[in-house]
Amino acid sequence: MNQRRKTKPPSCGNLLRIESRPSSWSQRLRLGIMPQHRLAFAYRMEQCTLSHPKNNIVYTVDVGTTLCTKTKPPRFAWAKMQSDQPTPKQPITSTNIEALLDHLTSDLSLGWRVALGFESPMSIPIPRDSSELSRSRRGESNRSWSAPAGLAAASLGLHQSTWILHRLRERIPRPFPLSLNEQDWRSNSATLLFCWEAFVSKDAHGTHVDDTVTAIDSFERWQSGQHGIEIVHCPSPLSLLGVAALWAGWTDDLAIIKHAPVAIRALSKYDHQKYRPITTQ
Repeated sequence: MNQRRKTKPPSCGNLLRIESRPSSWSQRLRLGIMPQHRLAFAYRMEQCTLSHPKNNIVYTVDVGTTLCTKTKPPRFAWAKMQSDQPTPKQPITSTNIEALLDHLTSDLSLGWRVALGFESPMSIPIPRDSSELSRSRRGESNRSWSAPAGLAAASLGLHQSTWILHRLRERIPRPFPLSLNEQDWRSNSATLLFCWEAFVSKDAHGTHVDDTVTAIDSFERWQSGQHGIEIVHCPSPLSLLGVAALWAGWTDDLAIIKHAPVAIRALSKYDHQKYRPITTQ
C-alpha cells in the first residue's frame, strides 16, 4: 500500500512548497501533469540543478493528423517517461496534443531536463551535386525522407513541431535553452529542452501509441550506449527542427538551421515485459 510522505526534490534547494506525494511511479507522475497543473511540488528554477538521469524526462511524439471524429480517432500519439525508472517502466501515453502541451509546460516549469523527440524526418540533406538530390540519409534503409510517406511525415512534422514549440514558448515566460546538440544533453546539468528525431519503421513499427514507447526505448538505449538502435546521419543538413525553433522564437541564431538533430532509429519494438504504458486523456 502506497504511503504519502513529504519529500524534497533531488538536488534542489529553496523550496516554495512541498505537498505530500505518492510513492508509486504512476501516481507520482500523474500529479504534476494534469491539465489543471496540480503540481506535486514547486521550486525556484534558477536555483535548481537536475543532472542525474533520473531527473530527465523523455518525450516522444508520433506525428500524424490530429483531426478526428467520434468514429475516427486521431493518427497522432505521444508518450513521456522519467528516466531511471525501475522495471517495469511506466511511460504515460496519450493521443491528445493539448494534453502534451500541458505536460511539457508543467515539467519544464518545474525545472526538469526534457528530451523531446519527433517521429518524422527532422533534417534533410542539401547536397552539392545534383546527382545526390533526393537520395536517402545514411541509416534510413528503404524508408527514405524523400519517399512519398517520408515527405508527408516531414511536412506534418515541421507543422506540428513548430506549433508545439511556439505554444510552449508562449506559456513559459522565462525560457531556458533549446538545443539540438548532443553534447549539451550529455554534459549540461541545467534545465534544458533537447529536441531530437525518433525513427520507428519496419520491424519496430506498431500502433501510433506503441511507436511512441518504442521511440522512448530507443532514446534510453542511445543515452546509455546500448545496442538495438542505429543513428541516421544527414550530411550538409537543412534542419527542420532548427526552422521550427527559429519560427517559435526559442532562438535567433540562424546557424541552427544547419544543425541536424540526433536521429535515433529503433531496430525492434519495445519489450512488453520491460514497459507497461499508462494511457491518459
